[in-house]
Amino acid sequence: MSENIEAVKAGAILMFEALNKIYALHDVEALEPEEGDEAIDGCAHCSELANAIIHYPCPTVQILLADMVVEEAENEETPAE
Repeated sequence: MSENIEAVKAGAILMFEALNKIYALHDVEALEPEEGDEAIDGCAHCSELANAIIHYPCPTVQILLADMVVEEAENEETPAE
């Protein structure tokens, strides 16, 4: 059983490292539009590939963050004092 646990831990570490590298590749960067407007937060990697400004969060970051961001419940009760 402990061999299985160690294998799961090793796999989780590899997955975490890979996801961090992907997230870092798609990091937000202030990109200058051609018309001279204000800088736009974009994904430098996707923008370079598309030869156009891809707004941040790009589709890759949206997928990575879709299930990782926990929003507070709307009807969260305040504890009684």
